Amino acid sequence: MKAILFVIGLAVGAIAIFVWKKSECDDLAKKLAAAEQQVQQSAAQIQQNAAQIRQLEQRLAGAQAIYIGPESKDLNPPTDVTIYVKDSPVVYWKPWLLGASHPVNVVFPVKGFPKEANGYPPFVNGKQNQPQQISCSGETCFSYDLNPDILPIVKSLYPNGLTYKYSQSVDGKPLYDGRIIIKQQP
Repeated sequence: MKAILFVIGLAVGAIAIFVWKKSECDDLAKKLAAAEQQVQQSAAQIQQNAAQIRQLEQRLAGAQAIYIGPESKDLNPPTDVTIYVKDSPVVYWKPWLLGASHPVNVVFPVKGFPKEANGYPPFVNGKQNQPQQISCSGETCFSYDLNPDILPIVKSLYPNGLTYKYSQSVDGKPLYDGRIIIKQQP
């Protein structure tokens, strides 16, 4: 009888261990499935980010750079910057040899809009008859795409285009003016 009870005890113990190990395996399978789902989501996010990076690289390939510094009044190129509707629809401002600890601010005041623009700012995401603040992240400011509302005006003014005045500052120091001329490609 003791032997039978011993065998039954071993069997019950083995079943308990089996159930416990199966439970562990089920938990591991659930964790593995969750990890696989996270990997798939991460892979999808990486693909999406890569596509956005490729789009940004394409946008910046024809971008016009304007370097500011060491003072807010110092621009390179030092004269008016001309951008063409087809070639350089994006502009970016960056501190010249200063680095990320020198934030840049760029704004197009309404008084600097050309009268022919009918109060429209030069880039999208701006509102008619309101100043346009350029998107700045750390040390660099990127313009948006050209405002489609001004494109027919630019075309009608060929070869002159529209001239917008803007102000830029580095480190919050006084604003100094620059100018962008938007022209139709000859």
